[in-house]
Amino acid sequence: LAGWYSFAFLLIAALTWAYLHHAALLGENGDPAACRSAWILVCVLGLALVCANYLGWALLFLLAVDDWIRHRAQPGTVKRLLVTAAIFIVAYVPLWPALWHELAVGTTLHQSWSYRLANTAYNVYVLFVSESLAPWFWSYGIPAALAVAGCLLLTLFAVHGPARRFLIFASILVAAMALAGILYPRRLFMVAPWFLLAVAAGIGTIKNHYWRSGIALCLGLIAAAGWYGVYTRRYYATPRFFEPWGTVA
Repeated sequence: LAGWYSFAFLLIAALTWAYLHHAALLGENGDPAACRSAWILVCVLGLALVCANYLGWALLFLLAVDDWIRHRAQPGTVKRLLVTAAIFIVAYVPLWPALWHELAVGTTLHQSWSYRLANTAYNVYVLFVSESLAPWFWSYGIPAALAVAGCLLLTLFAVHGPARRFLIFASILVAAMALAGILYPRRLFMVAPWFLLAVAAGIGTIKNHYWRSGIALCLGLIAAAGWYGVYTRRYYATPRFFEPWGTVA
């Protein structure tokens, strides 16, 4: 239960915050020195992320796409992105062999499409509900799964602009991991920050009371299902929670 997952979540959250801060400064035509300092922080956190986890490269690529979409009309945007990419490539030189090895042996491309779809659905369910309540306990799993689907659909259609892009980016990451055969619950920490960001933006910015209440209701059902599984300790989706961790510790 302890590993790189929480640290990766922290780095992604910090990187996203730093990136949005820099984007806000550029959007306001802020002080060039402040923009430069904010971008340096983005680069430092981005380099820390790719050094901590190989999947960080995918997140950096999507952030670069978002940056280009936001600031493509501003002069120097492409040059800034290219210079930053060159810096990252050079700084990552000691780890390139390890990354290529991981890509060669870590991916699994022979899985069936039915398995990939089922695995994707399961992991999206776990991302929201957790593994405390397995979806195959139908009387609880089906309402929880419907709440997850409702939350995602309401957020997708209710939010606009950058918030929707982060939801789409997170979905792309999930799909890419599923296609590569590396989608497991522990890797959900790599996409959770952007899902949470989009949902939080929806709760905070949607003007339509019914849409906002619908998202809140879905989140309430999700939380109730997950915590009920924690409380009962009878519907776990994985056996590792039954191991005698107290004795081990």
